[in-house]
Amino acid sequence: MNNTFLDLLIRPGSFFSKKILEPVNLRIPALIVLAGAVIGAIQGYVMSGLYARLFSQGDMASMGLFLKIIGAVSAFLAFLIIWWLVLSVVLYLVSMIFSGKGPLKRTLEFAGYGLIPVVIGSLVTLALAFYYIPDVSVPALRSIQDPAVIQEVMAQLMNDPVLMEFTQVSTLISLIFLIWTANILVFAMKDARELSVKHAVLTVAIPVLIYVIYMIYTIFSGNLIPGGV
Repeated sequence: MNNTFLDLLIRPGSFFSKKILEPVNLRIPALIVLAGAVIGAIQGYVMSGLYARLFSQGDMASMGLFLKIIGAVSAFLAFLIIWWLVLSVVLYLVSMIFSGKGPLKRTLEFAGYGLIPVVIGSLVTLALAFYYIPDVSVPALRSIQDPAVIQEVMAQLMNDPVLMEFTQVSTLISLIFLIWTANILVFAMKDARELSVKHAVLTVAIPVLIYVIYMIYTIFSGNLIPGGV
């Protein structure tokens, strides 16, 4: 029976037990990650538009497009580097504690497959961004010379009720899809690194819990996660 993405999403154990018998191939995982990076870039562009609107007055108006481009590029690279490369290396290194075996390239491949729920979650949060962000009240920053003024304006922006609701809702949705990804990664690491289920769970739990703590922090602080889940 052919391995399908449906197997990956609802029967990850079956998917990876078959995939491990095939040669390492990074093409499809790279496309999955690239899709997530593009979605993240779009969301980064949208979210950076908030900061661009801060500089919509006078001579600073020209900074708007620059900030949007920086936001998009940063979110694109962040997804590629943090969600795929860094996550894969961390999983690989943590699994060494449990005597994991198998090449890093295989971990990269399987981690890439495991990011599909994150990509789906990014689409959902992007849709939410298009819904919420236009209604956010953004105060105009007329001068960047006074740090106190900048701090006051940023506080007004972060305390905007619409933005706070968006941050809370999108973070909650991101947590749901992150848990889904974590479940898939457990089976991915079990086969990629020849681990027991217990050790695979521990391998995945360490980086995921760190990120969950960060996401929960954003709910209470009002900080934004630019681009992606």
